[in-house]
Amino acid sequence: MKYLTLLCGLLLALPLFATTDTTYTLEVQLRPRAEWRDGYNRVNQPSDRGQLFLQQRSRIGLTASFPRWEVKIGLQEVRSNTEFSPGASAPALLGTYEAWGAWKPTDRTRLIVGRQAVKFDDERVVGALDWAQTGRFLDAARLNHRSPLGATSVVYAWDLAENMTRTMVHHAWEGSGHRLAGLAYERAIYTPGEGVRWRELTLGLNWKYRASEQWAFGGEADAQTHSDRTLSEDGLGSLLSVEAHFTDGGKGRTTAGAVRLNGGTARFDASLGTNHAHYGWMDHFYVGAATNGVAQLRLGHVRPFGPAQWKAVFGVIYHRFYSDDFAGLYGDEIDAHLTFRPSPQLRFDLGQSVLFSTPELAESQGSFQSDDRALMKWSWLSLSFFPKWNL
Repeated sequence: MKYLTLLCGLLLALPLFATTDTTYTLEVQLRPRAEWRDGYNRVNQPSDRGQLFLQQRSRIGLTASFPRWEVKIGLQEVRSNTEFSPGASAPALLGTYEAWGAWKPTDRTRLIVGRQAVKFDDERVVGALDWAQTGRFLDAARLNHRSPLGATSVVYAWDLAENMTRTMVHHAWEGSGHRLAGLAYERAIYTPGEGVRWRELTLGLNWKYRASEQWAFGGEADAQTHSDRTLSEDGLGSLLSVEAHFTDGGKGRTTAGAVRLNGGTARFDASLGTNHAHYGWMDHFYVGAATNGVAQLRLGHVRPFGPAQWKAVFGVIYHRFYSDDFAGLYGDEIDAHLTFRPSPQLRFDLGQSVLFSTPELAESQGSFQSDDRALMKWSWLSLSFFPKWNL
């Protein structure tokens, strides 16, 4: 109720500051999604059975834009239901998904303070996790600045519930078909009244290069350490990724890539990463959680099809997963999806993923699998309706 009161108060107060240069934008998003989970996230046991999982995201947001500053507040409700049993329904989650104010002292500089989405590069290390119905938003102060040398962002975020702070510095430069970005990210946990008791530092580089209209390449390298590690004994956590893209005359796109995240005592923890997009859609490879490191080879193809007005896309991605030292095979996964965008405000998505898991994958999750290969399945159907109006 307090969020509704705050929103109504802002709606009433904003016209007091309005000028002829003021614009208001109202946005709405409705995103119901149905999933059939039969081996999603963890290897199924013989006694496990699949479940139908339903979720509904509802958002409404208002942005007021003035010549030098902006204000946005958005409310979000997420409802969940497992199968069709009312007793299995989770309570609706109501809260703000964005609530910030922004000031532009110059045309090149912008300061944003409040709850906001923060993401950098491919979102392997810092991502907004939009796939999840709740999303991911940080209470933060962010300073963006553009210069002839590139774009720089400095972010300081706080999480009072977890007694945690996050500090990020990101810079991206573009030129001659290249894009090179660097990220420094420190995560600190403190004890109230006593100070910081744990720190983690991640440093990384992200590179992209468009060689021609057909060929593009990319790579990323990140290193990580924290205060519980001894570099001489544990070493650095690391993330290494390379990929190549080829676009054919029919505008289809083929991607081949490889990634490795090390395990052991120095395993890489992408605490804000958007893992779903990079390590298979069945989410068996939450970095630093479900598996202790992973290496992956992937090959995918995406192609438009049907009449142009459909704006339809079909895609298939094949993944082959190994342990981080390539000694053990974890399994093979195939992800397929269809997307229709008949209008800018409407989108339909349909997906199917299958994973042929091995006993090594089950063991890495602290589980057991008697078959050499077991079939895990995940299907999903999503509708997104997201209109905007200038008031």
